[in-house]
Amino acid sequence: MEPDSNARHLEPPAQKNGEPPLPSFPLERQMAHLRTLREVSRKLNSKLDLEGVLTGVLDETIRAVGAERGCLLLVNSATGELEVHLSRRLRPSELTKHSFGFSRTVIERVWREGEPILTADALRDPELAEADSVINYALRSILCVPLHLHTKRIGVLYLDNRLRIGQFQEDDLALAVAIADQAAIALQNAQLHAELQQRLTEMQSVLAITRALVSEISLNNLLEFIIMQSEHLTNAEGTAVLLLDESGKRLEVASPGESWLPIQAGSGFSVQGSLAEQAITSQRVQISNQAQTDVRVASERALLHPVKLRSLLCAPLVVQNESLGVLLVWNKRDQIFTANDSRLMGLFADQAALALYNARLHDRNRRLAIEQERHRLARELHDSVTQSLYSIGLAAQTSLKLLKQPDSQARLRDPLEHILKLSRTALAEMREQLHDLHPTALTEAGLVRVLADHCHILKRQYALPIEFQADEEPPLSMVQRKALYYIAREALWNVVKHADATQVEVTLKAAGDQVILSVTDNGVGFDPLAAARKGTIGLRSMEERTKLLGGVFELQSRPGGGTRVTAQIPVAPDT
Repeated sequence: MEPDSNARHLEPPAQKNGEPPLPSFPLERQMAHLRTLREVSRKLNSKLDLEGVLTGVLDETIRAVGAERGCLLLVNSATGELEVHLSRRLRPSELTKHSFGFSRTVIERVWREGEPILTADALRDPELAEADSVINYALRSILCVPLHLHTKRIGVLYLDNRLRIGQFQEDDLALAVAIADQAAIALQNAQLHAELQQRLTEMQSVLAITRALVSEISLNNLLEFIIMQSEHLTNAEGTAVLLLDESGKRLEVASPGESWLPIQAGSGFSVQGSLAEQAITSQRVQISNQAQTDVRVASERALLHPVKLRSLLCAPLVVQNESLGVLLVWNKRDQIFTANDSRLMGLFADQAALALYNARLHDRNRRLAIEQERHRLARELHDSVTQSLYSIGLAAQTSLKLLKQPDSQARLRDPLEHILKLSRTALAEMREQLHDLHPTALTEAGLVRVLADHCHILKRQYALPIEFQADEEPPLSMVQRKALYYIAREALWNVVKHADATQVEVTLKAAGDQVILSVTDNGVGFDPLAAARKGTIGLRSMEERTKLLGGVFELQSRPGGGTRVTAQIPVAPDT
Protein backbone atom coordinates (compact mmCIF):
# COMPACT_ATOMS: atom_id res chain seq x y z
CA MET A 1 0.00 0.00 0.00
CA GLU A 2 1.57 3.27 -1.14
CA PRO A 3 0.81 6.62 0.48
CA ASP A 4 -1.97 8.54 -1.29
CA SER A 5 -1.81 12.32 -0.97
CA ASN A 6 -5.47 12.58 -2.15
CA ALA A 7 -6.81 10.56 0.78
CA ARG A 8 -8.99 12.46 3.26
CA HIS A 9 -7.99 12.58 6.93
CA LEU A 10 -10.51 11.08 9.33
CA GLU A 11 -11.45 13.69 11.90
CA PRO A 12 -12.98 12.86 15.28
CA PRO A 13 -16.80 13.33 15.32
CA ALA A 14 -17.76 16.98 15.86
CA GLN A 15 -19.22 18.00 19.17
CA LYS A 16 -23.01 18.61 18.90
CA ASN A 17 -25.04 21.30 20.60
CA GLY A 18 -26.10 20.38 24.10
CA GLU A 19 -23.25 17.93 24.64
CA PRO A 20 -20.83 18.49 27.54
CA PRO A 21 -17.50 20.09 26.57
CA LEU A 22 -14.44 17.89 26.03
CA PRO A 23 -12.70 17.24 29.33
CA SER A 24 -9.56 19.07 30.26
CA PHE A 25 -6.71 16.95 31.57
CA PRO A 26 -5.47 17.58 35.07
CA LEU A 27 -1.81 18.19 35.75
CA GLU A 28 -1.49 14.86 37.56
CA ARG A 29 -2.59 12.99 34.41
CA GLN A 30 -0.13 14.94 32.25
CA MET A 31 2.71 14.28 34.69
CA ALA A 32 1.80 10.59 34.72
CA HIS A 33 2.00 10.54 30.93
CA LEU A 34 5.41 12.23 31.02
CA ARG A 35 6.69 9.68 33.52
CA THR A 36 5.31 6.92 31.33
CA LEU A 37 6.99 8.38 28.26
CA ARG A 38 10.32 8.62 30.09
CA GLU A 39 10.05 5.03 31.31
CA VAL A 40 9.04 3.76 27.88
CA SER A 41 11.94 5.66 26.29
CA ARG A 42 14.38 4.15 28.78
CA LYS A 43 13.11 0.62 28.12
CA LEU A 44 13.12 1.00 24.34
CA ASN A 45 16.59 2.50 24.16
CA SER A 46 17.99 -0.26 26.35
CA LYS A 47 17.03 -2.89 23.75
CA LEU A 48 19.28 -3.62 20.81
CA ASP A 49 17.46 -6.57 19.26
CA LEU A 50 14.87 -5.64 16.65
CA GLU A 51 12.19 -8.02 17.86
CA GLY A 52 12.62 -6.81 21.42
CA VAL A 53 12.11 -3.20 20.35
CA LEU A 54 9.01 -4.00 18.29
CA THR A 55 7.48 -6.00 21.12
CA GLY A 56 8.28 -3.20 23.55
CA VAL A 57 6.66 -0.59 21.29
CA LEU A 58 3.35 -2.46 21.12
CA ASP A 59 3.18 -3.66 24.71
CA GLU A 60 4.30 -0.39 26.29
CA THR A 61 1.88 1.68 24.20
CA ILE A 62 -1.04 -0.60 25.05
CA ARG A 63 -0.18 -0.30 28.72
CA ALA A 64 0.40 3.46 28.60
CA VAL A 65 -2.92 4.41 27.00
CA GLY A 66 -4.98 1.62 28.54
CA ALA A 67 -5.87 -0.06 25.24
CA GLU A 68 -7.57 -3.43 25.13
CA ARG A 69 -6.18 -4.67 21.83
CA GLY A 70 -3.55 -3.68 19.35
CA CYS A 71 -1.28 -4.65 16.49
CA LEU A 72 1.91 -3.41 14.86
CA LEU A 73 2.13 -3.41 11.08
CA LEU A 74 5.42 -2.98 9.17
CA VAL A 75 6.03 -2.46 5.50
CA ASN A 76 7.53 -5.38 3.58
CA SER A 77 10.56 -3.94 1.80
CA ALA A 78 10.23 -6.45 -1.03
CA THR A 79 6.49 -6.03 -1.78
CA GLY A 80 5.79 -2.56 -0.36
CA GLU A 81 2.73 -3.95 1.46
CA LEU A 82 1.84 -3.43 5.10
CA GLU A 83 1.92 -6.69 7.00
CA VAL A 84 0.92 -7.49 10.58
CA HIS A 85 4.13 -8.10 12.53
CA LEU A 86 2.80 -8.36 16.10
CA SER A 87 -0.68 -8.45 17.61
CA ARG A 88 -2.27 -8.55 21.05
CA ARG A 89 -5.76 -10.04 21.55
CA LEU A 90 -6.78 -9.58 17.93
CA ARG A 91 -8.41 -12.65 16.39
CA PRO A 92 -6.43 -14.22 13.51
CA SER A 93 -9.41 -13.74 11.19
CA GLU A 94 -9.28 -10.01 11.84
CA LEU A 95 -5.64 -9.77 10.81
CA THR A 96 -5.98 -10.99 7.23
CA LYS A 97 -5.85 -8.41 4.49
CA HIS A 98 -9.42 -8.97 3.26
CA SER A 99 -11.23 -9.38 6.59
CA PHE A 100 -9.31 -6.66 8.42
CA GLY A 101 -12.41 -4.46 8.48
CA PHE A 102 -10.82 -1.28 9.79
CA SER A 103 -7.72 -1.55 7.57
CA ARG A 104 -9.58 0.13 4.71
CA THR A 105 -10.74 3.02 6.83
CA VAL A 106 -8.16 3.80 9.47
CA ILE A 107 -4.86 1.95 8.96
CA GLU A 108 -4.69 2.54 5.22
CA ARG A 109 -5.48 6.23 5.63
CA VAL A 110 -2.84 6.66 8.31
CA TRP A 111 -0.36 4.92 6.04
CA ARG A 112 -1.26 7.12 3.07
CA GLU A 113 -1.33 10.43 4.87
CA GLY A 114 1.28 9.84 7.54
CA GLU A 115 -0.88 11.51 10.19
CA PRO A 116 -2.29 9.93 13.40
CA ILE A 117 -6.01 9.35 13.81
CA LEU A 118 -8.09 9.26 16.99
CA THR A 119 -11.69 8.15 16.69
CA ALA A 120 -13.34 8.69 20.06
CA ASP A 121 -16.62 6.93 19.20
CA ALA A 122 -16.50 4.52 16.26
CA LEU A 123 -20.25 3.77 16.36
CA ARG A 124 -21.04 7.40 15.76
CA ASP A 125 -18.56 7.79 12.92
CA PRO A 126 -20.47 7.28 9.63
CA GLU A 127 -17.41 5.86 7.89
CA LEU A 128 -16.74 3.28 10.59
CA ALA A 129 -20.17 2.42 11.91
CA GLU A 130 -20.83 -0.09 9.11
CA ALA A 131 -17.53 -1.92 9.43
CA ASP A 132 -17.91 -5.57 10.40
CA SER A 133 -15.23 -5.42 13.08
CA VAL A 134 -16.87 -2.38 14.69
CA ILE A 135 -20.28 -4.03 14.76
CA ASN A 136 -19.21 -7.56 15.71
CA TYR A 137 -16.71 -6.53 18.33
CA ALA A 138 -18.63 -3.44 19.54
CA LEU A 139 -15.63 -1.16 19.15
CA ARG A 140 -15.88 2.15 20.93
CA SER A 141 -12.59 3.93 20.30
CA ILE A 142 -9.73 3.60 17.80
CA LEU A 143 -6.24 5.09 17.93
CA CYS A 144 -3.83 4.72 15.00
CA VAL A 145 -0.32 6.22 14.71
CA PRO A 146 2.23 6.07 11.87
CA LEU A 147 5.84 5.05 12.51
CA HIS A 148 8.43 7.28 10.83
CA LEU A 149 12.14 6.69 10.41
CA HIS A 150 13.42 10.11 9.42
CA THR A 151 11.19 10.98 6.44
CA LYS A 152 10.38 7.37 5.60
CA ARG A 153 7.19 5.67 6.75
CA ILE A 154 7.97 2.18 8.04
CA GLY A 155 4.73 1.03 9.69
CA VAL A 156 1.53 1.70 11.62
CA LEU A 157 0.57 1.18 15.26
CA TYR A 158 -3.13 0.34 15.76
CA LEU A 159 -5.03 0.26 19.12
CA ASP A 160 -8.74 -0.05 19.97
CA ASN A 161 -11.17 -0.42 22.90
CA ARG A 162 -14.67 -1.85 23.24
CA LEU A 163 -17.70 -0.02 24.58
CA ARG A 164 -17.34 -1.18 28.17
CA ILE A 165 -13.66 -0.25 28.35
CA GLY A 166 -13.89 3.41 27.49
CA GLN A 167 -12.61 5.78 24.87
CA PHE A 168 -9.20 7.22 24.09
CA GLN A 169 -8.60 10.86 24.78
CA GLU A 170 -6.46 13.50 23.09
CA ASP A 171 -3.57 13.14 25.53
CA ASP A 172 -3.55 9.39 24.81
CA LEU A 173 -3.00 10.24 21.17
CA ALA A 174 -0.20 12.65 22.07
CA LEU A 175 1.41 10.01 24.25
CA ALA A 176 1.16 7.37 21.49
CA VAL A 177 2.73 9.76 18.97
CA ALA A 178 5.58 10.51 21.39
CA ILE A 179 6.14 6.79 21.99
CA ALA A 180 6.13 6.22 18.22
CA ASP A 181 8.84 8.88 17.81
CA GLN A 182 10.93 7.20 20.51
CA ALA A 183 10.24 3.86 18.90
CA ALA A 184 11.60 5.12 15.56
CA ILE A 185 14.90 6.02 17.22
CA ALA A 186 15.04 2.68 19.05
CA LEU A 187 14.20 0.84 15.81
CA GLN A 188 16.96 2.68 13.99
CA ASN A 189 19.47 1.76 16.71
CA ALA A 190 18.31 -1.85 16.66
CA GLN A 191 18.55 -2.00 12.87
CA LEU A 192 22.03 -0.47 12.90
CA HIS A 193 23.08 -2.94 15.59
CA ALA A 194 21.61 -5.84 13.61
CA GLU A 195 23.33 -4.67 10.43
CA LEU A 196 26.63 -4.28 12.27
CA GLN A 197 26.33 -7.76 13.76
CA GLN A 198 25.45 -9.16 10.36
CA ARG A 199 28.42 -7.41 8.72
CA LEU A 200 30.75 -8.67 11.46
CA THR A 201 29.42 -12.20 11.01
CA GLU A 202 29.82 -11.91 7.26
CA MET A 203 33.34 -10.55 7.57
CA GLN A 204 34.33 -13.36 9.95
CA SER A 205 32.83 -15.85 7.54
CA VAL A 206 34.59 -14.28 4.55
CA LEU A 207 37.92 -14.19 6.43
CA ALA A 208 37.57 -17.86 7.32
CA ILE A 209 36.67 -18.63 3.72
CA THR A 210 39.60 -16.58 2.45
CA ARG A 211 42.03 -18.50 4.66
CA ALA A 212 40.62 -21.77 3.38
CA LEU A 213 40.74 -20.60 -0.24
CA VAL A 214 44.35 -19.44 0.01
CA SER A 215 45.50 -22.67 1.64
CA GLU A 216 43.83 -24.92 -0.94
CA ILE A 217 45.83 -25.61 -4.11
CA SER A 218 44.01 -28.68 -5.40
CA LEU A 219 41.65 -27.51 -8.15
CA ASN A 220 39.05 -30.21 -7.48
CA ASN A 221 39.03 -29.53 -3.73
CA LEU A 222 38.86 -25.81 -4.41
CA LEU A 223 35.85 -26.16 -6.71
CA GLU A 224 34.09 -28.31 -4.14
CA PHE A 225 34.75 -25.71 -1.45
CA ILE A 226 33.53 -22.80 -3.62
CA ILE A 227 30.29 -24.60 -4.44
CA MET A 228 29.55 -25.51 -0.81
CA GLN A 229 30.34 -22.02 0.54
CA SER A 230 28.31 -20.25 -2.16
CA GLU A 231 25.23 -22.27 -1.28
CA HIS A 232 25.83 -21.68 2.43
CA LEU A 233 26.32 -17.91 2.13
CA THR A 234 23.19 -17.37 0.02
CA ASN A 235 20.96 -20.20 1.29
CA ALA A 236 20.59 -21.32 -2.32
CA GLU A 237 19.72 -24.67 -3.85
CA GLY A 238 22.67 -24.91 -6.21
CA THR A 239 25.91 -23.41 -7.47
CA ALA A 240 28.11 -23.95 -10.51
CA VAL A 241 31.53 -22.59 -11.50
CA LEU A 242 31.78 -21.77 -15.21
CA LEU A 243 35.17 -20.87 -16.70
CA LEU A 244 35.89 -19.19 -20.02
CA ASP A 245 37.55 -21.30 -22.71
CA GLU A 246 40.64 -20.16 -24.61
CA SER A 247 38.55 -18.19 -27.10
CA GLY A 248 36.85 -16.24 -24.32
CA LYS A 249 33.50 -16.71 -26.05
CA ARG A 250 32.22 -19.82 -24.32
CA LEU A 251 31.66 -20.74 -20.68
CA GLU A 252 32.22 -24.33 -19.58
CA VAL A 253 31.28 -26.03 -16.32
CA ALA A 254 34.21 -26.80 -14.03
CA SER A 255 33.12 -29.42 -11.51
CA PRO A 256 34.83 -31.61 -8.91
CA GLY A 257 32.49 -34.41 -9.95
CA GLU A 258 29.32 -34.90 -11.93
CA SER A 259 27.40 -35.84 -8.79
CA TRP A 260 27.74 -32.28 -7.53
CA LEU A 261 25.71 -30.72 -10.32
CA PRO A 262 22.66 -31.49 -12.43
CA ILE A 263 24.89 -30.80 -15.42
CA GLN A 264 27.90 -32.56 -16.82
CA ALA A 265 31.36 -31.12 -16.36
CA GLY A 266 32.56 -29.53 -19.60
CA SER A 267 29.12 -28.57 -20.85
CA GLY A 268 28.39 -24.88 -21.29
CA PHE A 269 27.00 -22.17 -23.53
CA SER A 270 28.00 -19.18 -25.64
CA VAL A 271 28.59 -16.06 -23.58
CA GLN A 272 26.80 -13.76 -26.03
CA GLY A 273 23.32 -12.63 -24.97
CA SER A 274 23.42 -14.26 -21.53
CA LEU A 275 23.19 -12.88 -18.01
CA ALA A 276 26.74 -14.11 -17.57
CA GLU A 277 27.85 -11.78 -20.39
CA GLN A 278 26.41 -8.81 -18.51
CA ALA A 279 28.27 -9.88 -15.38
CA ILE A 280 31.57 -10.34 -17.25
CA THR A 281 31.26 -7.10 -19.23
CA SER A 282 30.24 -4.93 -16.26
CA GLN A 283 32.37 -6.89 -13.74
CA ARG A 284 29.39 -6.64 -11.39
CA VAL A 285 27.06 -9.20 -9.86
CA GLN A 286 23.86 -9.64 -11.87
CA ILE A 287 20.57 -10.86 -10.37
CA SER A 288 17.35 -12.11 -11.95
CA ASN A 289 14.46 -12.89 -9.61
CA GLN A 290 12.19 -13.82 -12.54
CA ALA A 291 14.58 -16.35 -14.00
CA GLN A 292 11.79 -18.55 -15.36
CA THR A 293 10.77 -15.85 -17.88
CA ASP A 294 13.76 -13.48 -18.08
CA VAL A 295 15.06 -13.47 -21.68
CA ARG A 296 18.58 -12.72 -20.40
CA VAL A 297 18.64 -16.11 -18.65
CA ALA A 298 17.75 -18.28 -21.65
CA SER A 299 21.24 -19.78 -21.94
CA GLU A 300 21.47 -20.46 -18.20
CA ARG A 301 17.99 -22.07 -18.18
CA ALA A 302 18.99 -24.39 -21.00
CA LEU A 303 22.22 -25.34 -19.25
CA LEU A 304 20.54 -26.10 -15.92
CA HIS A 305 17.53 -27.95 -17.34
CA PRO A 306 15.59 -29.77 -15.86
CA VAL A 307 16.13 -27.51 -12.83
CA LYS A 308 13.24 -25.02 -12.64
CA LEU A 309 14.86 -21.66 -12.13
CA ARG A 310 13.08 -19.14 -9.92
CA SER A 311 15.99 -16.82 -9.21
CA LEU A 312 19.57 -16.60 -10.42
CA LEU A 313 22.67 -14.76 -9.24
CA CYS A 314 25.67 -14.45 -11.54
CA ALA A 315 28.96 -13.23 -10.02
CA PRO A 316 31.97 -12.52 -12.26
CA LEU A 317 35.30 -14.17 -11.45
CA VAL A 318 37.90 -11.48 -12.14
CA VAL A 319 41.61 -11.26 -11.29
CA GLN A 320 43.57 -8.13 -12.25
CA ASN A 321 40.90 -7.20 -14.82
CA GLU A 322 41.17 -10.65 -16.37
CA SER A 323 37.86 -12.52 -16.54
CA LEU A 324 38.14 -16.19 -15.60
CA GLY A 325 34.42 -16.96 -15.78
CA VAL A 326 31.34 -16.69 -13.58
CA LEU A 327 29.83 -18.15 -10.46
CA LEU A 328 26.17 -19.17 -10.94
CA VAL A 329 23.96 -19.46 -7.85
CA TRP A 330 20.31 -20.37 -8.30
CA ASN A 331 17.01 -20.62 -6.42
CA LYS A 332 17.43 -18.94 -3.06
CA ARG A 333 15.25 -20.97 -0.70
CA ASP A 334 11.85 -19.31 -0.04
CA GLN A 335 13.29 -15.89 -0.87
CA ILE A 336 14.68 -13.72 -3.63
CA PHE A 337 18.25 -12.58 -4.09
CA THR A 338 18.83 -9.16 -2.54
CA ALA A 339 21.37 -6.36 -2.69
CA ASN A 340 23.03 -7.90 0.37
CA ASP A 341 23.46 -11.19 -1.52
CA SER A 342 24.98 -9.21 -4.39
CA ARG A 343 27.46 -7.47 -2.10
CA LEU A 344 28.43 -10.63 -0.22
CA MET A 345 28.79 -12.82 -3.31
CA GLY A 346 30.75 -10.10 -5.10
CA LEU A 347 33.28 -10.17 -2.28
CA PHE A 348 33.33 -13.98 -2.18
CA ALA A 349 33.68 -14.24 -5.97
CA ASP A 350 36.75 -11.98 -5.88
CA GLN A 351 38.39 -14.27 -3.32
CA ALA A 352 37.33 -17.39 -5.22
CA ALA A 353 38.73 -15.98 -8.47
CA LEU A 354 42.09 -15.30 -6.85
CA ALA A 355 42.15 -18.82 -5.39
CA LEU A 356 41.27 -20.35 -8.78
CA TYR A 357 43.96 -18.27 -10.44
CA ASN A 358 46.55 -19.43 -7.89
CA ALA A 359 45.42 -23.05 -8.26
CA ARG A 360 45.84 -22.76 -12.02
CA LEU A 361 49.32 -21.31 -11.61
CA HIS A 362 50.25 -24.03 -9.14
CA ASP A 363 48.99 -26.72 -11.50
CA ARG A 364 50.90 -25.20 -14.44
CA ASN A 365 54.06 -24.87 -12.36
CA ARG A 366 53.70 -28.46 -11.17
CA ARG A 367 53.34 -29.75 -14.73
CA LEU A 368 56.23 -27.55 -15.87
CA ALA A 369 58.39 -28.80 -13.01
CA ILE A 370 57.57 -32.40 -13.94
CA GLU A 371 58.44 -31.72 -17.56
CA GLN A 372 61.68 -29.98 -16.60
CA GLU A 373 62.61 -32.85 -14.31
CA ARG A 374 61.98 -35.32 -17.13
CA HIS A 375 64.28 -33.34 -19.42
CA ARG A 376 66.90 -33.07 -16.68
CA LEU A 377 66.77 -36.77 -15.98
CA ALA A 378 67.00 -37.52 -19.69
CA ARG A 379 70.06 -35.30 -20.00
CA GLU A 380 71.70 -36.82 -16.93
CA LEU A 381 71.08 -40.36 -18.12
CA HIS A 382 72.39 -39.47 -21.56
CA ASP A 383 75.52 -37.87 -20.18
CA SER A 384 76.27 -40.56 -17.61
CA VAL A 385 74.53 -43.94 -17.66
CA THR A 386 73.97 -44.00 -21.43
CA GLN A 387 77.62 -43.27 -22.17
CA SER A 388 78.76 -45.94 -19.71
CA LEU A 389 76.42 -48.50 -21.28
CA TYR A 390 77.62 -47.53 -24.75
CA SER A 391 81.24 -48.03 -23.61
CA ILE A 392 80.28 -51.44 -22.20
CA GLY A 393 78.81 -52.36 -25.57
CA LEU A 394 82.03 -51.36 -27.40
CA ALA A 395 84.16 -53.34 -24.91
CA ALA A 396 81.93 -56.37 -25.39
CA GLN A 397 82.31 -56.15 -29.17
CA THR A 398 86.08 -55.98 -28.76
CA SER A 399 85.98 -59.08 -26.54
CA LEU A 400 83.97 -61.00 -29.13
CA LYS A 401 86.53 -60.18 -31.79
CA LEU A 402 89.39 -61.33 -29.57
CA LEU A 403 87.70 -64.67 -29.02
CA LYS A 404 88.39 -65.54 -32.66
CA GLN A 405 92.14 -65.08 -32.25
CA PRO A 406 94.47 -67.91 -31.11
CA ASP A 407 95.76 -66.20 -27.98
CA SER A 408 92.32 -64.82 -27.00
CA GLN A 409 92.39 -66.01 -23.39
CA ALA A 410 95.31 -63.82 -22.41
CA ARG A 411 94.16 -60.84 -24.44
CA LEU A 412 90.54 -60.92 -23.05
CA ARG A 413 91.53 -59.95 -19.54
CA ASP A 414 91.89 -56.23 -20.13
CA PRO A 415 88.56 -55.73 -22.03
CA LEU A 416 86.65 -57.77 -19.45
CA GLU A 417 88.11 -55.76 -16.58
CA HIS A 418 87.16 -52.61 -18.46
CA ILE A 419 83.59 -53.90 -18.86
CA LEU A 420 83.41 -54.65 -15.13
CA LYS A 421 84.64 -51.17 -14.28
CA LEU A 422 82.19 -49.54 -16.66
CA SER A 423 79.26 -51.58 -15.32
CA ARG A 424 80.12 -50.49 -11.77
CA THR A 425 80.31 -46.88 -12.93
CA ALA A 426 76.92 -47.17 -14.65
CA LEU A 427 75.40 -48.70 -11.51
CA ALA A 428 76.80 -45.89 -9.36
CA GLU A 429 75.47 -43.30 -11.79
CA MET A 430 72.03 -44.91 -11.77
CA ARG A 431 72.01 -44.90 -7.98
CA GLU A 432 72.88 -41.21 -8.09
CA GLN A 433 69.88 -40.50 -10.30
CA LEU A 434 67.55 -42.52 -8.07
CA HIS A 435 68.84 -40.78 -4.98
CA ASP A 436 68.30 -37.45 -6.70
CA LEU A 437 64.65 -38.35 -7.26
CA HIS A 438 64.10 -39.21 -3.58
CA PRO A 439 66.37 -37.06 -1.35
CA THR A 440 64.31 -37.86 1.76
CA ALA A 441 67.42 -37.86 3.95
CA LEU A 442 67.46 -34.07 3.73
CA THR A 443 64.36 -34.00 5.92
CA GLU A 444 65.50 -36.61 8.38
CA ALA A 445 69.27 -36.14 8.66
CA GLY A 446 69.83 -32.59 7.41
CA LEU A 447 72.01 -31.06 4.73
CA VAL A 448 75.36 -31.47 6.51
CA ARG A 449 74.89 -35.22 7.05
CA VAL A 450 73.62 -35.83 3.51
CA LEU A 451 76.53 -33.93 1.92
CA ALA A 452 79.02 -35.79 4.11
CA ASP A 453 77.55 -39.16 3.08
CA HIS A 454 77.52 -38.13 -0.58
CA CYS A 455 81.19 -37.13 -0.48
CA HIS A 456 82.08 -40.42 1.20
CA ILE A 457 80.25 -42.45 -1.49
CA LEU A 458 82.03 -40.63 -4.32
CA LYS A 459 85.37 -40.98 -2.56
CA ARG A 460 84.93 -44.72 -2.19
CA GLN A 461 83.53 -45.40 -5.68
CA TYR A 462 85.94 -43.26 -7.67
CA ALA A 463 88.99 -43.28 -5.40
CA LEU A 464 88.70 -39.51 -5.35
CA PRO A 465 90.20 -37.74 -2.30
CA ILE A 466 87.31 -35.51 -1.18
CA GLU A 467 87.56 -33.49 2.03
CA PHE A 468 84.28 -32.20 3.48
CA GLN A 469 84.16 -29.42 6.08
CA ALA A 470 81.01 -27.91 7.59
CA ASP A 471 79.75 -25.98 10.58
CA GLU A 472 76.69 -27.15 12.47
CA GLU A 473 73.45 -27.60 10.53
CA PRO A 474 72.50 -24.14 9.11
CA PRO A 475 68.96 -22.78 9.62
CA LEU A 476 67.66 -23.41 6.10
CA SER A 477 64.27 -24.15 4.70
CA MET A 478 63.68 -27.44 2.89
CA VAL A 479 63.68 -25.62 -0.45
CA GLN A 480 67.10 -24.15 0.33
CA ARG A 481 68.48 -27.49 1.54
CA LYS A 482 67.42 -29.21 -1.68
CA ALA A 483 68.86 -26.44 -3.84
CA LEU A 484 72.27 -26.51 -2.13
CA TYR A 485 72.33 -30.31 -2.25
CA TYR A 486 71.64 -30.30 -6.00
CA ILE A 487 74.32 -27.63 -6.57
CA ALA A 488 76.92 -29.62 -4.60
CA ARG A 489 75.98 -32.86 -6.33
CA GLU A 490 76.20 -31.26 -9.80
CA ALA A 491 79.58 -29.67 -9.03
CA LEU A 492 81.03 -32.91 -7.66
CA TRP A 493 79.72 -34.92 -10.59
CA ASN A 494 81.45 -32.51 -12.99
CA VAL A 495 84.66 -33.11 -11.02
CA VAL A 496 84.23 -36.88 -11.37
CA LYS A 497 83.54 -36.73 -15.12
CA HIS A 498 85.77 -33.92 -16.34
CA ALA A 499 88.29 -32.58 -13.80
CA ASP A 500 90.80 -35.43 -13.48
CA ALA A 501 91.51 -33.99 -10.01
CA THR A 502 93.69 -35.39 -7.23
CA GLN A 503 92.22 -33.21 -4.50
CA VAL A 504 88.67 -31.93 -3.89
CA GLU A 505 87.45 -29.75 -1.03
CA VAL A 506 83.77 -29.18 -0.14
CA THR A 507 82.82 -26.61 2.52
CA LEU A 508 79.48 -25.51 3.97
CA LYS A 509 79.68 -22.56 6.36
CA ALA A 510 77.51 -19.82 7.83
CA ALA A 511 78.59 -16.18 7.74
CA GLY A 512 76.13 -13.88 9.48
CA ASP A 513 72.79 -14.25 7.75
CA GLN A 514 74.37 -16.00 4.76
CA VAL A 515 75.23 -19.65 4.05
CA ILE A 516 78.12 -20.35 1.70
CA LEU A 517 78.67 -23.62 -0.20
CA SER A 518 81.90 -24.09 -2.14
CA VAL A 519 83.36 -26.99 -4.18
CA THR A 520 87.05 -26.66 -5.13
CA ASP A 521 89.27 -29.04 -7.16
CA ASN A 522 92.83 -29.00 -8.51
CA GLY A 523 91.85 -30.53 -11.83
CA VAL A 524 92.36 -29.56 -15.46
CA GLY A 525 90.05 -26.57 -15.26
CA PHE A 526 88.40 -24.87 -18.27
CA ASP A 527 87.56 -21.51 -19.82
CA PRO A 528 84.32 -20.18 -18.18
CA LEU A 529 83.60 -17.86 -21.13
CA ALA A 530 83.86 -20.70 -23.62
CA ALA A 531 81.63 -22.84 -21.39
CA ALA A 532 79.06 -20.02 -21.19
CA ARG A 533 78.99 -19.67 -24.98
CA LYS A 534 78.58 -23.43 -25.29
CA GLY A 535 75.60 -23.29 -22.88
CA THR A 536 76.64 -25.97 -20.44
CA ILE A 537 73.43 -27.19 -18.84
CA GLY A 538 74.91 -28.17 -15.48
CA LEU A 539 76.57 -24.80 -14.87
CA ARG A 540 73.45 -22.91 -15.91
CA SER A 541 71.30 -25.06 -13.62
CA MET A 542 73.51 -24.33 -10.60
CA GLU A 543 73.40 -20.58 -11.28
CA GLU A 544 69.62 -20.56 -11.75
CA ARG A 545 69.01 -22.47 -8.50
CA THR A 546 71.17 -19.99 -6.59
CA LYS A 547 69.44 -16.93 -8.04
CA LEU A 548 65.98 -18.36 -7.33
CA LEU A 549 66.94 -18.34 -3.66
CA GLY A 550 68.06 -14.71 -3.84
CA GLY A 551 71.72 -15.72 -3.70
CA VAL A 552 74.95 -15.16 -5.63
CA PHE A 553 76.63 -17.81 -7.80
CA GLU A 554 80.34 -17.56 -8.64
CA LEU A 555 82.47 -19.74 -10.95
CA GLN A 556 86.28 -19.47 -10.95
CA SER A 557 88.36 -21.64 -13.32
CA ARG A 558 91.13 -21.55 -15.93
CA PRO A 559 92.72 -24.23 -18.05
CA GLY A 560 95.20 -26.17 -15.93
CA GLY A 561 94.31 -24.15 -12.82
CA GLY A 562 91.47 -26.13 -11.25
CA THR A 563 87.89 -24.96 -10.57
CA ARG A 564 86.04 -23.33 -7.68
CA VAL A 565 82.21 -23.17 -7.54
CA THR A 566 80.58 -20.98 -4.85
CA ALA A 567 76.87 -20.53 -4.01
CA GLN A 568 75.98 -17.97 -1.33
CA ILE A 569 72.35 -17.67 -0.20
CA PRO A 570 70.53 -15.81 2.61
CA VAL A 571 69.13 -17.74 5.56
CA ALA A 572 65.39 -18.39 5.18
CA PRO A 573 63.48 -15.58 6.98
CA ASP A 574 60.86 -17.96 8.37
CA THR A 575 63.30 -20.37 9.99
